[in-house]
Amino acid sequence: MKILLFISMMGLGLQFSYLAFGTENKKTAKFVQNQVESQIMDIEEGNLAIRYGTTPMMRDYGKWMVEDHTRMLNDLKHIVDERNLVVLYQLCPKKVDGLSNLTEKRGNEFDELFIKMMVSDHKRDVCYLKRGKASKDAEVKKFSEKYLPVVEKHLDGIRSIRKSMNEVEIP
Repeated sequence: MKILLFISMMGLGLQFSYLAFGTENKKTAKFVQNQVESQIMDIEEGNLAIRYGTTPMMRDYGKWMVEDHTRMLNDLKHIVDERNLVVLYQLCPKKVDGLSNLTEKRGNEFDELFIKMMVSDHKRDVCYLKRGKASKDAEVKKFSEKYLPVVEKHLDGIRSIRKSMNEVEIP
């Protein structure tokens, strides 16, 4: 699992350290660092849903995650380059553990944990993007305004999947 994560990050060509100068630049760097980590996590979770989701709806949601969060990660790269920020493109140990736990699940256990993680991740991301809309950094504000509705749709989508799965009787 850790090898898969390392390879995926290397495939993106992203190896950075965290540096920032000045208060506003530090806030921007912190926001970008947080969002980069969130996008990497959501891409990895999406790939797992494509692979292990038990329904077409779950696998389609995984594809949606990979597409949108890859786009978000690419837009973050633009902010990194524009601001000359240097950011870690890796997951914190807690997220690595969560991803490892999800990787070990199959069947309904996978679906249930995936849904739980998606709801939690997207609720958190909505909060961060709402804060980002108030940023003094024009690029952070633009990013947040562009992607807040996307993440809110993801949250609505996973809640809809959860509801439809709860309505189906499992033998």
